[in-house]
Amino acid sequence: MRQILFFFIILLQLNPLHAFYPDSLSADAEVSLLTISPGDELYMGFGHSAVRVVDPQNRLDRIYNYGTFSFDEPGFYIKFCRGQLDYQLSAYDYKYAYLMYTREERSMKEQVFRMTPQMKQAVYEALETNHLKENRRYRYDFFFDNCATRIRDIFESALGESFTIYESNDRDLTFRNYIDQYLVPMQWADFGIDLVLGAKTDYPASAREAMFLPDYLFEGFDKATIKIDGQNQQFVKEHKQILTYPEKEMPGVNTPYLYLWQLFLMLCYSESSAFSGL
Repeated sequence: MRQILFFFIILLQLNPLHAFYPDSLSADAEVSLLTISPGDELYMGFGHSAVRVVDPQNRLDRIYNYGTFSFDEPGFYIKFCRGQLDYQLSAYDYKYAYLMYTREERSMKEQVFRMTPQMKQAVYEALETNHLKENRRYRYDFFFDNCATRIRDIFESALGESFTIYESNDRDLTFRNYIDQYLVPMQWADFGIDLVLGAKTDYPASAREAMFLPDYLFEGFDKATIKIDGQNQQFVKEHKQILTYPEKEMPGVNTPYLYLWQLFLMLCYSESSAFSGL
């Protein structure tokens, strides 16, 4: 189902009807952040973020998703972990996102933002410019340039000094500490990512750098401020829980380290058997 939806989304990028999306949003338009819980596959394991723009007057309900890629890319998971995979910004109707996350049984929550019509228009234009064919592709980086950091950067660029994202000073964690929170149910993946990413995961991650994870982008926006008419106000004006599913159960104790020890003992046994036969 994910592959079918993915290819359908790609077809939407080529649809000439895309030209009929409005140039200007109405006064009733809303801009929000969607945060989606982790899924079963490794590339879903850290959750997801996307921007939603709703404008009833223009019959617009559109998702901007910086996390689109090809499943058929050779060496997909190695490139994913090494940061050598090309991603792109896709824009499509919200109903397809709702269908996909419903089928995957992934929870989805929404933060609706407090902005003036001019601010909403600035964000919308920045997203549409990013979505131009010549701009939509980018070289994914696991920590520094992904579906979450791109959203943070687009809001900061479009809103300028009026927008201040929240950065917590309460944590002292490395990149490894952050990703380990999500990989407990996927210990083989944890082991593989440790091997591929290497020592750089042990560097301390600032609160801003932690926003490579959608949950921490959510936190940054949730306590962010926006200056309107000279006054700082809470950036998030409304929370919505769109989809709710129970957390996945964690597997048993079949850790990669257990298998490595078994392999080590098997190798030792085979070596000793070979020498005893000489």
